Amino acid sequence: MRNYEHINNINDYPEISFAGENLSIMGKLGEGGTKSVYEAVLNGANVAISVPNFIDSREIRDQKWSEVKKEPERTAFLKEKGLLVNPLCEMRSFTLNGEETECLVQMPFSQLPFKVFDGKDGSSTWNNGPLDFIESPEEIPISLGSVIKDIRTLVKTGILLNRDSLSFGINGQEIRLYLFDLDGMKIDDSYDKKELANLYAGTIVGKLDNLFSFNKSRALEQNGYDYEQKCKVAEELANLALAGREDLTEKL
Repeated sequence: MRNYEHINNINDYPEISFAGENLSIMGKLGEGGTKSVYEAVLNGANVAISVPNFIDSREIRDQKWSEVKKEPERTAFLKEKGLLVNPLCEMRSFTLNGEETECLVQMPFSQLPFKVFDGKDGSSTWNNGPLDFIESPEEIPISLGSVIKDIRTLVKTGILLNRDSLSFGINGQEIRLYLFDLDGMKIDDSYDKKELANLYAGTIVGKLDNLFSFNKSRALEQNGYDYEQKCKVAEELANLALAGREDLTEKL
């Protein structure tokens, strides 16, 4: 089987080759306006390979891909700050449909040492979510101590991320922010800390449905978890992140 053929003989995969390395494309994981992501086995290891999309002109494609090429450096910076990121993130030279270019090689979600909840697969929490133990909206901040610490790190460092870069990673019982797809990431120490904390807290509360099952979401709504209550939870998260308490988890 050639490395760009699907196991069901759907030949819609690009011809990708690395010089002197063993590569097999197993399937497509997803695609967007900038890149397509394929599940692959590279030298015996499961990886996710992102390649440029060819729907745009060469000039626009190169402009978009210049952001993707910053992903390893940005990932390393966030990791250095103690934030949760993909443990494998590197650019590799390769041949795509006969053209020399670069691709992004990462560890696929299925191989990560923690589980990711990014909202793209709602069925993963349809029957059971990691926050289903919560009985009332007031309990939500108490259960997000590690997320609050991550918000604090982002705010303190002046890290600006797009909404789509924020997700959740869960290892055992600990819930943290998982940061990936870092297009547009910036560092601005002069950015207003309170405004940034409010921005992150609001975004996170908007994504919390990814951590509740359908039935739990319905139960919380019936218990008063409406837009006004969500704003209150977001305000509490932002205030705790700005408080600077090192013993946050214990005091929560």
